[in-house]
Amino acid sequence: MKKNVFVRSVRLVLRDEPRIFMMIPVCALLDAAFPYIGIIFSARLLTELTLGKDPGMLFFYAGMLAGLTFIGMLLKNAAGQYLDVLYYIEMKRIVQSICEKSWRLDYSMFSDNALRNRIQSMSDWIYWQGPIAAVQKLQGMIRHILSLLASIAIMVTLVTARAQGDDIIASCLNSFMFAAVFLVGFAIRTVVLIRNDIKTNALGAEITRKKEKHIGRFYDLVWASCGDYKRGKDIRVFSAADLLLDRIGQTLGEVKRLDIKSRTSEAKKDIFGDITEAVFSLAVYLLMGLKAFYRAFGIGSLIEYTGMVSQFSSSVSGMISVFADFIANTQYLNMYFEFMDMKECEANGTKIPEIKDGISLEIKDVTFTYPGTQSPALKEVSLTIGRREKVAFIGTNGSGKSTLVKLICGLYRPDSGQICLNGVPIDEYDRSRYRRLISAIFQDYSLFAFSLGENVSANSEYDSVRAEKALKMANFGRRYADLKDGLETPVSVYMDDNGIELSGGEEQKVAIARCHYKDAPFVIADEPTAALDPISEAGIYSNLFENVRDKTGIFISHRLSSCKMCDRIAVFDKGRLVEFGSHEELSSAGGLYEKMWNAQAGYYV
Repeated sequence: MKKNVFVRSVRLVLRDEPRIFMMIPVCALLDAAFPYIGIIFSARLLTELTLGKDPGMLFFYAGMLAGLTFIGMLLKNAAGQYLDVLYYIEMKRIVQSICEKSWRLDYSMFSDNALRNRIQSMSDWIYWQGPIAAVQKLQGMIRHILSLLASIAIMVTLVTARAQGDDIIASCLNSFMFAAVFLVGFAIRTVVLIRNDIKTNALGAEITRKKEKHIGRFYDLVWASCGDYKRGKDIRVFSAADLLLDRIGQTLGEVKRLDIKSRTSEAKKDIFGDITEAVFSLAVYLLMGLKAFYRAFGIGSLIEYTGMVSQFSSSVSGMISVFADFIANTQYLNMYFEFMDMKECEANGTKIPEIKDGISLEIKDVTFTYPGTQSPALKEVSLTIGRREKVAFIGTNGSGKSTLVKLICGLYRPDSGQICLNGVPIDEYDRSRYRRLISAIFQDYSLFAFSLGENVSANSEYDSVRAEKALKMANFGRRYADLKDGLETPVSVYMDDNGIELSGGEEQKVAIARCHYKDAPFVIADEPTAALDPISEAGIYSNLFENVRDKTGIFISHRLSSCKMCDRIAVFDKGRLVEFGSHEELSSAGGLYEKMWNAQAGYYV
């Protein structure tokens, strides 16, 4: 166990929801005491029925049994339900903490499949293992200890009750060695059960780790085939259902194989536990039966002792199970806290960007290779973008344009070289302050299943006038006029049945409106009009360039007509910057840009 993971769990829950620790002893005491109501008063009833001396006492014990059972059940259920609500609230906080931690981690870290699988796996087991489970096991241990102490106190009278008679059986029943042998046998049983439970639970935790990768793939495949309805077109047109089902079956087969292994181990543990429980119970009931036969106690006491022994055995088994679960849960605690302790970013400076005179960007000999790949996506790229200058990045697919944009945004860091904003390396800036300077329209932009206004502003609180203006600048005005709920209109039906489904072009316009709304001094547009018709494209570029007149801008587009609106053009090929200049300079330079320009212009001749 890594140091203090249990203590950290207790501190975490105590900090977030201290009422849990106020309710734990209450619930543990009520749970432990409740069974003894039936045990004690049932024995008293039976004794009164057997002796038949006082009918009033019979009614008294019957009334006490019924009344205390009702009150005890009422209190136990009310306290338990209240505690469950507190657990639920804290569980949601823990899940939220995992989400928040994920957002604070470097974007580049998510290139690692193992990290993505870990987060997916945690979202699956965090509800039944982890910090909350550790506290629940503490509650269970307290309950079983209280029950055990109560049953031991009464069982002492069972062991010390003297059998009547002078034969060898009565002598054995009354001897100290008989009780000692019984206790030694019980101790051996306890140790064996603990060892068996710990071994089984450790195997279960190991299997959970192995399942991480397969569970992540399974959810991804299910989402791709069922959850994302947009993919349904390709699935149907290309009859890809069998392919997806085959892959889902293979992935699920691995999960099932590991589950079978885990369940088999659990079944062996349960069978072994049942056998030892049966042997122990047989020995105890034989002891009680012999003592009752030799008149050590009456028939009512026999019922009481039987219940006490059952509670004693149940408490010990429960403690063993809780202890084994506690040991196994430490592995989940380690996984949770390992994730929460991950270094959030490789570099986060403290400088605040000064942008009074605008933004300039200098890229110095930048080389970058994506994690898990061999060939660099960028090779020794150097260029300078002046204040308020608009530069177009063009090149064939995979030439490194979007990669350089991600590096400029600080989503990845170069393997070598440096990116400077206003002469200062961007790693020296405070990360959040630096990103406030950038409005970006990514090629793989994302909309959220929230309201239109929240999508435009990326915030739950926003300026409605500003949001509407941004939508009009993105040529979304005509569609917006048809929305009866305006900015409150839900985007998609995932979160609201009254939501609207936007076309690809309309979604892209909302993404562009988000860029206008932020109104940052540095604008990056990666294929901002790929899904738009020529008329919409012309209007959007006109508004976009008008909006960035006094700003620095980078524009990526395969439609070279937009390049004429930029001050200079950077041409990429196979990860290298091969040309850099104005449209007039490059269109007659005999290089790659001229070839691309002439090839695209040929479609309009």
